[in-house]
Amino acid sequence: MKRMLICKKRESFASFAESLNFRTGSAYVWKKCKIFKNKWIDIDRSHMYVGGSRERLRQAAINKLCPPWVENDPGYMPSCTENEFLDEHFSFSELNIALEDKNEKSAPRLDGMGFDIVKKLPIKLKMILLDIFNEMYTL
Repeated sequence: MKRMLICKKRESFASFAESLNFRTGSAYVWKKCKIFKNKWIDIDRSHMYVGGSRERLRQAAINKLCPPWVENDPGYMPSCTENEFLDEHFSFSELNIALEDKNEKSAPRLDGMGFDIVKKLPIKLKMILLDIFNEMYTL
């Protein structure tokens, strides 16, 4: 009996793992993992869509973002006023303030460099980094 229960649990976990894809929410996965530990936890099945309900949900989301009664003119551009403060380049002191206010325990960026490394850069390299930021900002 115990062996059969273990086999059933293993099969259940295998089918669960096969059902996951990139659209499966992480909250659902963690709740499901908790269920494997404790059978009395309820689970939200809102991540599952059946047949045409996906298209219905998509259309409902579009209608919520842009209701049919709202005019949509693709040629319309709202007027914006220039703001000299926002158009100025970042200063070296602003870069240093931003680096000091950043949490040192935060995860590294996509390039793998943490903020602790950027903080310890020599002034010359910080100036180059500042020039790169200002160049990206003006594009």
